Amino acid sequence: MARVTKAPLVRKPHRDFPLTPHASGRWCKKVKGHFYYFGRTDRDPDGADALQNWRDRKEAILAGDELEELRESRLHGKRRRQPTNDALTVEESRNAFLEAKESLVASGEITKRHFHDLQATTRIMRDTLGGHRSVEDLTPEHFRRLRDTRWPSVTGHGHCRMPFNESAACSSSHSTTS
Repeated sequence: MARVTKAPLVRKPHRDFPLTPHASGRWCKKVKGHFYYFGRTDRDPDGADALQNWRDRKEAILAGDELEELRESRLHGKRRRQPTNDALTVEESRNAFLEAKESLVASGEITKRHFHDLQATTRIMRDTLGGHRSVEDLTPEHFRRLRDTRWPSVTGHGHCRMPFNESAACSSSHSTTS
């Protein structure tokens, strides 16, 4: 039988530190009655990486997004992985995409107007999906939410519901007659 060892006791670096060492050997934070974990105390005894992980995920945790995602994954029998510090986030992916498109603007392959449209579109995607979220953790539900988002129309008049579909119905403040 395997011997169970208890994680060594680690203390908070200072009294105002927002995370607490959990008995499981991980840094944690209890929000609205639910524990969230931010890395192992044995690998990060001063809590610096865990604190950065908390700061990256804080907005989503306080908004209840991560808990909703966890409940959804439990309904479907999947266990949600804790994001790793080196996982590619939606924000990092957006930045890399826009950086590549900037070089196309410089070479004249796309217009500045097209680039600005890409910036606006990826900003909405980031805000809807959560810039802090790991790309690996995106699920079909995230893309359903993205599809249901109201998108500004290309002309700036009205809004489109689905930018991914040519047949998307757009509401407009003006109409053209032929």
